[in-house]
Amino acid sequence: MIVIFEVVIDMKTSPLHNIHTALRANFADYAGWEMPLSYGNPVAEHLSVRSGVGILDLSHRGKIKATGRDRVKFLHNLVSNEVNDLKPGEGNYSALLNSRGRLLADFRLYMMEDYVLLDVDAENSPKLVKELTRYIIVNQVKLEDVSDSLGLVSVQGPKSSELLGLILGERMPDLAEYHHVRRGFDGFELTVVKTGYTGEIGYDIFTPVEGTLPLWNALFEKGKGYGPTPVGLAGLDSLRIETGLPRYGVDMDENYIASEAGLEKAISYSKGCFVGQEVVGRVKFRGHVNRLLVGMQVDGDAAPAKGAKIYDGDQEIGHVTSSLLSPSLKRPLAMGYVRREFIEPGSKVSVEIDGGRVSAEVVELPFCDYSPE
Repeated sequence: MIVIFEVVIDMKTSPLHNIHTALRANFADYAGWEMPLSYGNPVAEHLSVRSGVGILDLSHRGKIKATGRDRVKFLHNLVSNEVNDLKPGEGNYSALLNSRGRLLADFRLYMMEDYVLLDVDAENSPKLVKELTRYIIVNQVKLEDVSDSLGLVSVQGPKSSELLGLILGERMPDLAEYHHVRRGFDGFELTVVKTGYTGEIGYDIFTPVEGTLPLWNALFEKGKGYGPTPVGLAGLDSLRIETGLPRYGVDMDENYIASEAGLEKAISYSKGCFVGQEVVGRVKFRGHVNRLLVGMQVDGDAAPAKGAKIYDGDQEIGHVTSSLLSPSLKRPLAMGYVRREFIEPGSKVSVEIDGGRVSAEVVELPFCDYSPE
C-alpha cells in the first residue's frame, strides 16, 4: 500500500516547487517537505520509468556530510558496510544498527575526495545525525546536514543513460551501482550516482541548490526527444515495491534486525567490528532468523492493507508491510514478514482483505527482473 501524507503548514519546499505547481502536481507532506505526490496519473508516471525515462525531484532527502581527518575510520567502525576500502568515486548501501543489531537507519554512502556523503530518507536524517554524533568523542569528525544546500534530481528508466549523456555532452561511463562521477554543467558541479532502486537503469544527480532548476529544465527541454515524464513520490513508492525494496518506517524499523529485513547487501561480514556486528554475525553463521521479509503475489484484484495479517490455515504467521496493485504486472503484490517456515518461494498462505481472506503465494524478490542489465 502506498502511504499518502497529509499536507501541513510551514513546510519546507524544493527549489523546483514553482515548476511542480505549474505542472499541477498534487502535493503532500513528506517529513516536513511539501513535495509532489503525483502529477495527476501516478500509474502513467510509474510506467514511464519502466518503458522510457522518468524525472524525479528528490531534493527533500537527507544529505549528511562527514568531514575531518578521522571521518573514514569513524564511519567504518560504526556502520554495517565497508568504508575503509572505498575509493573516491565509489559507494555502497549501508545501515546503522544498535548493539542488539536492530536497525536505526539505512542510507547510501558515497566516498568523495575530501568528505563522505550520506544520503538518507528525509524522515530519518535527524535521527542518523543524532545517533552518529553520540560516538564522536576524541575523533576529528564533523557531521553537517547539507540537505537545504544540495538539490537532488533523479533520472530513471531504460533511456536514462542516453538522456543524461545528451545533457552532459558525453557518453555516460559504465558505473557500478553507488559509484559516481563529477561533471560540470551550466557552471555547477554535479555528482552523478548510478542507482538501481527502481529496478531500472538510473542516476541520482546531486547539485548545488542553485543548479537544480537549470538541470531540471535542461532534462525536459534538451531531452524532449526522449519523452521525459515528471514522476512524483507515489510513483517512486510503487516502483520500489515492485522492485522489492523495503523502506524504513514502512517495512522496517528498530523492531527488526537487518537480516530479517533482507538487507544482506548492506552488511559486510569481513570488515571486522561495527555496532551490532556480533548479533548479525551470529545470525549469519550460527543461527537463523525467526521471521523474514518476503514478497507475495495475492489472488484477486485488491491489495491488502498495511498491517493485514498473514495466515497458514487459521494460524497467524505474519503481517503485511507494503502492497499495491502492480501497474507492471497488473495484479496485487505485497511485502510482509512471515515465520521462517514459510519463507521459501512457492509457500501458500492467505492474507486478510476487507474482513475476509484471499490466497497468496510467497515469491522471490524482486517481483520481476525489470532491469535490462
